[in-house]
Amino acid sequence: MVEILREANKKKMLKEVELSEEDMLFMKENLLTTKDLKKKSVETRKEIEQLRSKNEISERRAEEAEAKTKALNLLYDEADDQDISRKRIKQNKEVQKFLECQYTFLVLNEGYTTKFKNLCKEYRELKREIKEPDFERLSKLVDKFEKLSRSFIEGEKKERMYQNAKTKRLID
Repeated sequence: MVEILREANKKKMLKEVELSEEDMLFMKENLLTTKDLKKKSVETRKEIEQLRSKNEISERRAEEAEAKTKALNLLYDEADDQDISRKRIKQNKEVQKFLECQYTFLVLNEGYTTKFKNLCKEYRELKREIKEPDFERLSKLVDKFEKLSRSFIEGEKKERMYQNAKTKRLID
């Protein structure tokens, strides 16, 4: 009698656990939808990266065009200062092309020249500060700050890794 009850309970439990064909189809559709969404997400990310690179390229081209315009203005201003006619420069295409390239290069690198000069100023200022008596105390503070910064950055990396792993588990 006990065995009969056990068998009946097993059958009842199996019926409860059994999924209908509709449930199985629904689950399969959800799984396929999830896979499609993952693929679309990857495709979307790739498209975003492509758009970013195109945007960077167009920004670079715009910067170069602006630099070329500025360079031509500088070139012809300098030519006027040297009493060289524009017509004379335009007659010799090789010279014109060479000068345009040189002036464009000059304009594009103007920012770097300024940055270099600023770095030299900072270097001189730091050199003066090093000679000051409080430098040792300041350097100890800087060392402490760097250690704290590194530990903070490492903590952030660990947190990101933990979040990524958690997200992966949820997705899978």
